[in-house]
Amino acid sequence: MKGERDMGILDIIMLTKKYYRKLTDNRFTLFLGVIFVGITDVFIPYLLDNLKVLFIDKTQAIVYQNLLTTVVLIFLLGTVDVFFFAIPLFDLFKVFKKENEGGPNSIIRLMKVYISAHFLIVPVNLLLYFFTPAADSAASSGTLGYLTALLALVVIIWFSAIITRGINSIYSFEPIYRKLIFIIVFIWNFLLGIGLEYILNNWLWKLFR
Repeated sequence: MKGERDMGILDIIMLTKKYYRKLTDNRFTLFLGVIFVGITDVFIPYLLDNLKVLFIDKTQAIVYQNLLTTVVLIFLLGTVDVFFFAIPLFDLFKVFKKENEGGPNSIIRLMKVYISAHFLIVPVNLLLYFFTPAADSAASSGTLGYLTALLALVVIIWFSAIITRGINSIYSFEPIYRKLIFIIVFIWNFLLGIGLEYILNNWLWKLFR
């Protein structure tokens, strides 16, 4: 019994399998999770980089408009991020599942696996943001710049590994497919990140005044 209660290093850095298996189809907690993901998408680093531009030395009307735009973008980007991650993979995992064996009975549990991974990496992303040298500084092209780039890559790999652990905890896959989950999640996260960054930079950011 003691071995079941003790937490290993993977349980600390990737959450426990028991945690993932206890995820429910509750829609209210999903909504809160979507908002949290939206905040991370908009706040890091976009709002942090532009707080003065958007909210300082502006008329009261423009400040209110930018605040409203921020709220709308948080909900919009959070929804797009979570749903666009989960929907294609949910359909794919229907093929990967073992016959007559369980998995999440709705897409909501898969979405919550994705959301849960953000709880772990957001503090690290904040640290990276505050300690990463500016692009136009000498440090950005030196050892510190290379180190922060390497750490950013490690975070992306870690993020995908957390999600993979959660997916493998709530699904029963055929062994041949189980080995592919990390690669699929990593590639899909990479593509989704590029898409979201393009949408925010080229379309949604223009909504601010």
